[in-house]
Amino acid sequence: MHIAAPYGIGRTTAVVSVILILVVAAGGLYVYAGSSVAPDKVTLLLDFTPTYNHFPYYYGLDHGIYKSNGIDLTIQPGTGASASISALAAGKVDFALADVPGLVLAELSSNITNVRVVAAVYQKTFYSIYYNKATISSLADLEGQAGGANSPSTSVQTDMFYVLAKLNGINSSSLKLSYGSQSVITPLFVSGKLQYILKPLDSYGDVQAAASANGIQVGLFPFEAYGIDAYGSALLTTTQVISKDPSLVQRMVLATMQSVVAASKDPAGAAASLVKYEPQLNETSAIEGINLLLSCCMVGANTTSNPLTYGWLSPARMQSTLNLVLEGTGSQSSLNVSSLYTDQFVRAP
Repeated sequence: MHIAAPYGIGRTTAVVSVILILVVAAGGLYVYAGSSVAPDKVTLLLDFTPTYNHFPYYYGLDHGIYKSNGIDLTIQPGTGASASISALAAGKVDFALADVPGLVLAELSSNITNVRVVAAVYQKTFYSIYYNKATISSLADLEGQAGGANSPSTSVQTDMFYVLAKLNGINSSSLKLSYGSQSVITPLFVSGKLQYILKPLDSYGDVQAAASANGIQVGLFPFEAYGIDAYGSALLTTTQVISKDPSLVQRMVLATMQSVVAASKDPAGAAASLVKYEPQLNETSAIEGINLLLSCCMVGANTTSNPLTYGWLSPARMQSTLNLVLEGTGSQSSLNVSSLYTDQFVRAP
């Protein structure tokens, strides 16, 4: 007798459907019982160039977690969260990464309406302000100082910095930001020509090592500690993919959440997997960065017994994230939070 699988799963056999129901309901063993159908080829578009915060996906790829869920994964570098959201919305890829505030901004500014968050990866944003301790000691000191950031057209991080400034009473017109790629602004910072830059906090080890050679001590203002209390990077897909192949979405969410939890419990192994695929990264800095992320933005990832509950999207927190962006940008939009996400592929705690 055939037992219907959850979420409209239709590409597995009746036996596989039964196993998957038991697996998800039990919240214990997370093993995809694959059928004879060939694995789906899936491209995951990153939000930007691979760096330490992308460790879960490389760990899952390296340890066969995606493969065990019937997914032949290719990880593709991105050029900015905004660009990745646009590419996803246009159907160029089936899955992408971006932070949730970035999706809100995309809906507000680009009228993107078909993209949905399907699982949370970072419970809080990992964006940070790196500053020169010799010239800056508080957020107020940023006014009038030379800073650097990615162009707002390619980086949600920069957009959210202006939200942070408004929430903390900083005069945006006094912020002297120079725009450029990280390969340009980071050397300017570590040489002392810029007094602060915007950068994910997991790169701290690399930046401090380079700055120390010039006698500069680097401090951090994590966005999440200064009013940006919002979901960070998340797994996104489109309403079209959800409608066309909910089984694929379910397996991609499950594999990604498995990878997040497993990698979080094995920082050294996660660093090794990351550097295996991205040898330009430093393994020691990767371990340091991963531990920073776990303590700041992924609380509970290495202790949960159910990957799908870690990826759950709280309606209240999603609404709070939306409200934060609307307040920070001064938007009068009536955007409904339900247009941002679906929780049908994850599990409430």
